[in-house]
Amino acid sequence: MSASTDVADHGLKRQLSRMNILQITINSIIGTGWLFSAMNAAAIAGPAALIAWFVAIAILVLIAFNHAELGAMFSVAGGSARFVHYSHGTLAGFGIGWMAWIYGAATAPIEVQGVLSYAEGYTHLNLFDGDGTLTSLGYVVAISLLAIFVVLNLFAIKALGRVHNAITWWKVGTIVLVIVAILFARFQPSNFHSHGFAPYGFHGVLAAVAIGGIVFAYTGFEQAVQLGAETKNPGRNIPFALLGSLVVCSILYIGLQVAYIGAFSPAKLAHGWEATSVDVTTGPFAALATSLGLGLIAAIVYIDSVVSPSGNGIA
Repeated sequence: MSASTDVADHGLKRQLSRMNILQITINSIIGTGWLFSAMNAAAIAGPAALIAWFVAIAILVLIAFNHAELGAMFSVAGGSARFVHYSHGTLAGFGIGWMAWIYGAATAPIEVQGVLSYAEGYTHLNLFDGDGTLTSLGYVVAISLLAIFVVLNLFAIKALGRVHNAITWWKVGTIVLVIVAILFARFQPSNFHSHGFAPYGFHGVLAAVAIGGIVFAYTGFEQAVQLGAETKNPGRNIPFALLGSLVVCSILYIGLQVAYIGAFSPAKLAHGWEATSVDVTTGPFAALATSLGLGLIAAIVYIDSVVSPSGNGIA
């Protein structure tokens, strides 16, 4: 067996350029996570949420180097499942392959759920019953969105790459706009030592990494190795996409966390960082933008609350 091909990959064409695979990986990472992770991390760790991001980055970089080495060595389709087959045999590969398939199959419905949750907050379409289950209209909308994802994924990989490129530019541009607008509207340096820099200690930092949405915000970074058989010059482009996407997304996420922490008035923090949590149907950045008089930014965030999860659904 060649290190760069496999009988199962015959028929796949190497059409994705370096920038294509980078943008696809960034698109796979940025989903619903950015909309809530800054709020959850700050509520759990206070200003030390910034440290939590660096802890997560350190862990993920080690994993990314592993993926980069294997992805460059074995540039095959569905790499994260196939690597185990190569190293531990058919049975282990079968088990990991099924887990990878379940993870991939669950991604689109999870992101559709995210789209509907945000849409319910500002369209009032009655998509959910009181117990949180979908109404008849909710099922129709959910199935329609999933059908759109299926059609997009059935396109030729080159066309799908162009879709990813457009969505990625929208996502990155939206986050940069939110960061800049909030920083200029209000930035309180005193917030970074309100109740102490780490009011909940290092336990709060680790909790923010695990349950504050920080790790979840990076899910999808391994997408580059899944498309190894369709990537031009995979030995160089897969490591570039893996590490480049982590760098880009980390800069964006840390910028969001800084803007979020600095945006509150001292009075809002009088009762601790837990008090900064807002209703999930409103969204923290939309709520912040509205409170700062940034109505246009709030509207863009609401639009992105549909675009970002939808982009992940075709990742």
